[in-house]
Amino acid sequence: NINYALWGLVLLSTGLNARAGAFIILPILAVWIAISFHNHQSLLKKLFMGVAVITLSMAGNWLLGKLINPPTSAVFSNYSYTLYGLASGNKGWEQVLIDYPNVQESEIYALAFDKIRNDPVLLLQGIAGAYSDYFVSSKGAFSFLLLKRDRNDLLNIVLWALSFMGIIVALIKRKYLQYSIGLAFFAGIFLSVGLVPPADSTMMRAYATTIPMSL
Repeated sequence: NINYALWGLVLLSTGLNARAGAFIILPILAVWIAISFHNHQSLLKKLFMGVAVITLSMAGNWLLGKLINPPTSAVFSNYSYTLYGLASGNKGWEQVLIDYPNVQESEIYALAFDKIRNDPVLLLQGIAGAYSDYFVSSKGAFSFLLLKRDRNDLLNIVLWALSFMGIIVALIKRKYLQYSIGLAFFAGIFLSVGLVPPADSTMMRAYATTIPMSL
């Protein structure tokens, strides 16, 4: 039912506005809705509906922020710390405070973009480091489970083995919507990892909105 799918996209967009995280899942799901519910004439129409739902949700969040937040605040301003850490080679959100102890929050995005322009290889290293961390038991995809320390690595391996088995099954049965949407969930979350480094997300709290989909 496309109405349920679009309503789910509203809820997911709202959740990601409340707790910024794996945003790439939103356009992935908009494309999934267009492909899964289109007929020969309406693929673009369904895609437009999905994009419109996401846009309206984002606009509503922006408007709410303008109405109730102080004039000096900015939407997702704390991401500037994460971006600088990525641009420094995945050194963490605190790196900008080490490099510039007296920096103002409004200046961090400019510093991050300058760093990317001056040394883009560091950014690539940071993204690679984020993906590497995603598979590590202590700070990766399943770290929110607080696995017992003495069995930490083994359980993490088991969970990833089950995950990859699930992906293989979903690929085989991708013609069924419950499997194709599972692939869309995985793709959207996984493609977001490079921009939302697990090292900055203790117990994967930045992924809180999409943790049910990971499970």
